[in-house]
Amino acid sequence: LVGELYFDCLLSDSTTRVELKPNGATTLVTWENAEEFVELYVNARLEESRAQLDALRRGMCEILPESVFLVVSSSDLARRICGEPDVDVDQLERLANYDGMSRNSPAVEFLWIALREFTPAERCRFLRFVSGRSKLPRNYSERTFNIVRLDPPNPDNALPMAATCFFQLKWPMYTNQNSATNKLRYACMNCSAIDTDSQASSAVFGDDE
Repeated sequence: LVGELYFDCLLSDSTTRVELKPNGATTLVTWENAEEFVELYVNARLEESRAQLDALRRGMCEILPESVFLVVSSSDLARRICGEPDVDVDQLERLANYDGMSRNSPAVEFLWIALREFTPAERCRFLRFVSGRSKLPRNYSERTFNIVRLDPPNPDNALPMAATCFFQLKWPMYTNQNSATNKLRYACMNCSAIDTDSQASSAVFGDDE
């Protein structure tokens, strides 16, 4: 492209073109000035959102002291604000309280195996299904994850239910891992809005696909 480019740059809005230096629109890029062009081009793209980033910085500094950003990494700050990107199944299991079953019940074992086999995105959908949020809160250790036994006539055809206000999962006594995994995945992926809690009872029983 040397010999075809000029010292100007199309910004991310795909309409605004700026000169990288005086008379840049008529200054051809050559092998001799290519390094200068790359440096100016990269700087222009990095700086084009400076006003917006400065506004974001001022807003964050109204919430947290500026000194915090000097000692906390960006990844740690993201975790503190947004939570962990995945659901720690071991942590979730430590919060569990069982009603009508125990940790050693086969159906309960199916649940934890399914969650460990889920992708991070599926685990977040599961947490949203049972709690209304996609990530564990910072004070998760103060909460109890209630797993209540559900006894439909044919458990392997039943879907699990949830009560988000109580961080509660109503779990059928599945007889095999395949049914437990498939039904849990279906429920998590198709019922993510907490305002449908009152309608969940109409979908307790599902047909095998």
